[in-house]
Amino acid sequence: MQDVTAYRLGLVAFKWRSDLRKLKEFIMKKVVGFFLIGLIVSSASLFAGGAKEAPEAAVAAEVGNEAPQLAALVARGELPPLEQRLPSEPLVVEPVDRIGEYGGTWRRAVLGGADGANMTRTVLYNMLVRWAPDWSGVIPDIAKSFTVNDDSTAFTFQLREGMKWSDGHPFTSADIRFWFEAVFSNPDLTTGSRDVAGVELVDVEVHDEYSLTFRFAGPSGLFLQTLASPGLGADVVSHPRHYFEQFHAEYNPNIDEVLRAEDFGDWVDLFDHKNDQTANVEQPTLNGWVVTNPYDGTTTEVRFERNPYYWKVDTEGNQLPYLDRVVFDVLQDAEVVLLRTLDGQYDLIGRHVANAANRPVLFQSMDRGNYRFLEEVSDSSTAMALHYNFNHQDPVKREIIENKDFRVGLSHAINRDEINDLIFAGLAEPWQVAPLRTSAFFDEEFAKQFTEYDVDFANEHLDLAGYTQRDSQGYRLGPDGNRISLMIELINSDEQIAALELIQGYWREVGVHMDFRPMDRSLLWERKGNLLHDVMVWQGTGGLNPIMTPVRWIPVAGGAHHGIGWSNWYNNPDHALAVEPPAPVKRKLELYDAVRSVGDPRRQHELMTEILEISRESFRLTGIVIPPPGYKVVRNDFHNVPEVMPGSWNYPTPGPTNPEQYFTTRGR
Repeated sequence: MQDVTAYRLGLVAFKWRSDLRKLKEFIMKKVVGFFLIGLIVSSASLFAGGAKEAPEAAVAAEVGNEAPQLAALVARGELPPLEQRLPSEPLVVEPVDRIGEYGGTWRRAVLGGADGANMTRTVLYNMLVRWAPDWSGVIPDIAKSFTVNDDSTAFTFQLREGMKWSDGHPFTSADIRFWFEAVFSNPDLTTGSRDVAGVELVDVEVHDEYSLTFRFAGPSGLFLQTLASPGLGADVVSHPRHYFEQFHAEYNPNIDEVLRAEDFGDWVDLFDHKNDQTANVEQPTLNGWVVTNPYDGTTTEVRFERNPYYWKVDTEGNQLPYLDRVVFDVLQDAEVVLLRTLDGQYDLIGRHVANAANRPVLFQSMDRGNYRFLEEVSDSSTAMALHYNFNHQDPVKREIIENKDFRVGLSHAINRDEINDLIFAGLAEPWQVAPLRTSAFFDEEFAKQFTEYDVDFANEHLDLAGYTQRDSQGYRLGPDGNRISLMIELINSDEQIAALELIQGYWREVGVHMDFRPMDRSLLWERKGNLLHDVMVWQGTGGLNPIMTPVRWIPVAGGAHHGIGWSNWYNNPDHALAVEPPAPVKRKLELYDAVRSVGDPRRQHELMTEILEISRESFRLTGIVIPPPGYKVVRNDFHNVPEVMPGSWNYPTPGPTNPEQYFTTRGR
């Protein structure tokens, strides 16, 4: 067993530099220097030859300063001194540019009532382990260190002695054990499989207050990467026992009294209601900021304030975060987000505003808004993917969608070059939902199949599909004798709407009626979850890292918008909306189970390659173009933000860049 300071995950270094312009002019401007980003194509070198150590971490001086507001509370005796609030070994964060200044607000925006991922990416990224800022590996975070046994079935973590929740209560191994036995292992709170990254989590064994081991039934080749990514990683460290046991029937014999006081009829509903770090202002947290104005559908502003017990410091020992608070405007229209960004109201923002369509107007207003652009290297396999619903509640729609010739014909009917020129300023490239050139899984045939604009070929495939009969307006008739008509659903996105307007015309030319309907994310998620959508538009993720972001090809989770029923079946065959998948999909699920249960990175790569080959043959999703170079907007007086960063859900941008060391000089 080897002590692991950091996992340098075996990776292919991606150099985002000026010579990549040879690949279809993908770079809008020259990026000076090199940006190394791990592609995490597998867990290569993760276990082969033993773990590798990262460069030495920054070392802090003695305990330094704290925010003036906290110092005032200490002076009044309302808060313990800083040295009593920090762990004995706080995590030391090296600032991107320089030691920051205390004070100020980070202003952002959320869109609609189901944009919690916005907060996951910004204020909620604190895990046992985390992605390194350059995405080159997994490094300690809440855990000060960890070790892995030789066959990857046991992962032991050392916690930070003296670390505290935001309410001042000690954080210990008992809190993680509580998550395991009270939440993860409780069938009322966690339905379906008890697997983690595809392997059964057998036990979380506590050795002492600050040491514990996760034990698996077999090799868990993706456990550390899963812990560093959104989802499980946050769950493990967000259930303080001293707070949540009062809402749990197995821990509180007086639960009925609590239910009456809280006006809930069922303890499970109450527990779930309380378990929300964006809406429950009473929930203790380990994050840098604590929610004080909740994201609960009733407010126009969500507010997070500094956590006085936060456990990270800069290299001079000053407690982080530098910023007093993070404030999210709750808006309903992306156009309003754009207007406020143009006015310089938002300090660092990309979500809902930093798209190709907005780039020219944002560029023109840089002086007025006092901001600049940052580069974002996207791992999206396509800027927009058409996710046909293969589990549709309507059997006629389902039959049409399942016809591969139908999908191939519609793909050939799309003029991707025109979409690229008119919407993406010629900076993109026709592409299916397939790994990018910079991925070790790149497959030219997969990426380019059926992307040629050819109306004759499109009509030929639609005829082969059996839909040769047309109505008086020239639209093709389906198996029920009625006009084939597809409704495409999406959240508000100007560039995707513009692309769909063009696609609507392309498909009309080959006799297929299509309309589209933008909607709030919460409604879209509701319709998707009930298998009611015909086609859904979403980005194609996993372009760099299909093993860690596989849902565009394998229905293992709710992000598999094309196969929600299959995903339900995979995770819980008794689910009310579970749909047993066909043999090729079952084979992919079996292969991915194998990917997650082997420790050999070469074998993982072979298995994932077979999955992608099946996906290429099945051709279930339709891609449009590779995303053009990404960007974010940052005010010139907002500091310590990297000039280039990865863009991914798996690496929840910008969370791994340590937002706690951002600071502002606005108004100074």
